Amino acid sequence: MAESVPFDMAAPTPKDLYSLPDLYDILHTPETASEVDGLERLFALHGPRPRGKPRWLEPACGTARYLRVAAGRGIRVTGVDVSAEMIDYARDVFAKRKLQGDLILGDITALDDLVESEHFDFAFCPINSIRHIETDAGLVRHLKGIANALKPGGVYAVGMNFGGFDDDANALETPSEDIWEATRGSTHLHQLISYDPPTDPADRFEQVRSVLTVTRGMREPEQHISHYRLRTYNENQWYKLVAKSPLEPAGVVDEQGDALKCPGIGYAIRLLRRPTES
Repeated sequence: MAESVPFDMAAPTPKDLYSLPDLYDILHTPETASEVDGLERLFALHGPRPRGKPRWLEPACGTARYLRVAAGRGIRVTGVDVSAEMIDYARDVFAKRKLQGDLILGDITALDDLVESEHFDFAFCPINSIRHIETDAGLVRHLKGIANALKPGGVYAVGMNFGGFDDDANALETPSEDIWEATRGSTHLHQLISYDPPTDPADRFEQVRSVLTVTRGMREPEQHISHYRLRTYNENQWYKLVAKSPLEPAGVVDEQGDALKCPGIGYAIRLLRRPTES
């Protein structure tokens, strides 16, 4: 592992990580193939039995790293993301690798305007991406759009942590940090990411700060600092909003699709299903 670069470098650049798709892709691509293995197993265990090749939908797809692996395995894929930089990068990679897929620029709270109805066997939104939606109304619109996009019996796998406060106003989380490192060619990335949960039950947002240090060969390191926030949900808040959509809870599983009996507030895949029409 390369030596870490100090975080007190002068004049860090203020670029948001989500506007740097090449760096975002380097940072998140390791282990993608094994993560798609998990998604395929999860779909096999909990999804419908498709006729022909399955159709997968990923809202908030970013650089479409999951979808390009899935497309290479013969799955028909569609991704949606609000970032033009991310979608442009994803389309370029798909074209260079001669992969088939629909990569759509748009808001995931307006899926009815972006994707076909009753078209998909499986949808997935991992690593807390759904928590970028900032309002209850936006989440309900999103879930209704997913329900409309799924075929009857189709499954939506949402990867997220519960957090914030419980119904008795007890804090569920404390501040935490993660460090991530990745290398592609001569480019090495070191990310320090900190999470500050809300300190008041009326505040539903976890504040996230990313400090990304980039070393390109022998050049001077550069640093990019990003700030964003993620909406928090406890179990009751989440399932109250799910109940306002046509989707039904279908279990809580790990990233391989195996049932979790006591998921608590940790990361888990929350399964939702479009009911099979009678």
